[in-house]
Amino acid sequence: MNTLKRLIIPVLMSSVILAGCSTPHATTKWDYKTTIVNTGSGGSDEVDKVLNRFAQEGWSVVSFSRTAEGGNYTWAFVLKHTK
Repeated sequence: MNTLKRLIIPVLMSSVILAGCSTPHATTKWDYKTTIVNTGSGGSDEVDKVLNRFAQEGWSVVSFSRTAEGGNYTWAFVLKHTK
């Protein structure tokens, strides 16, 4: 009986794992958008306004970069949302 108990648990666990692996998984399809924000020498208020507007439309930031040239800042954002 003890041997049977030791066999049942691994069989049940592997069945659960295999069942989970064999179920179809839904793939999410994304739309992407790039936007550039020039803030000049000002603060990030303009960036906040732009990002909040996109967030209200369902966009999320995937990545961003900021460059500074002569005291002027330029932000580049990659955004995504589900199709």
